[in-house]
Amino acid sequence: MRILLFVALLLIAPAYAQENTAPSLDESTKWISEKVLAMAGGKSEKDGSSFRLEYTEFKFDRCSLLFKTAFTGNKGLAKMMGIMTETYLVLGDLDPEKITVLKVGDAYQVKLLAANGQRKIVVKTETEIPALPGPPTTQSESKAETLVVFNDAQMAERIAKAFTHAVTLCRKQKEPF
Repeated sequence: MRILLFVALLLIAPAYAQENTAPSLDESTKWISEKVLAMAGGKSEKDGSSFRLEYTEFKFDRCSLLFKTAFTGNKGLAKMMGIMTETYLVLGDLDPEKITVLKVGDAYQVKLLAANGQRKIVVKTETEIPALPGPPTTQSESKAETLVVFNDAQMAERIAKAFTHAVTLCRKQKEPF
């Protein structure tokens, strides 16, 4: 009887260990940050116009995220100004079932949507027009969604999957008391 129990434990233990090898929240957010900073954003060129979106910061603090982008272009208004955004969100406020990848032109956008369409994603936009005197204009607003842009479809899908995992982990966290 003891031998049978021992054999059963030997068979069950590896299966249980494999089930619990999903990345931790820290591993997930670190991976997302590294990949976004290395691969997100991009450049679009068409009819002599070019636009560039760069992620200059992508920092998690447990279940919150702050990221910054810079947008520039070489034609029209985009040539005359620089646009910088700062986006803050709490992962637990997102709906893990609505994290999707959209193809828009040559880009793949990972769409992060707040649960129930609530406007919980805070975006601060700073627009600088070097030709005009004075400081840059700043605007803050709350949104229900934000995007992370890639030129690579597979990376966008992997980032969406990692965000879904991280959001699920953050939504499961409970207050200790």
